[in-house]
Amino acid sequence: MKRSELYSLLNSWPTEFLLYAMGKTESEGVKKAISLYFTALKSTKVSLSGKDLRRMGYIPGPIYSEILRALLRARLDKKLHNRQEEIAFVQQKFDKNGPEKRRTTPRHPDPRKSSQDKSIRKIPLGGI
Repeated sequence: MKRSELYSLLNSWPTEFLLYAMGKTESEGVKKAISLYFTALKSTKVSLSGKDLRRMGYIPGPIYSEILRALLRARLDKKLHNRQEEIAFVQQKFDKNGPEKRRTTPRHPDPRKSSQDKSIRKIPLGGI
């Protein structure tokens, strides 16, 4: 199991429960996994913040959560070790323009479109 998977599995459980489970289990593997979570994984943090992402040119939005989660997974799995590696990882993996650049249809209707488009929506339904 990857370290990031172990973190995801255990992070949602209360500390008291994990300590109880660690004390009650007879499995050495489970004890070691919970111990690893407390000694190394739980305190793992990423160096970059939302402010850093904004300075790098990323538009604020849901992409920030996606980036920060990816950074944490990479840190937990020991693929990244410092701030410079985090910056390079983000620049390589995430498009600054996000999904907006790849969108093929406009997000909002163009108000300059002909009135014919608008009239379609205004057809009376006649008692339906």
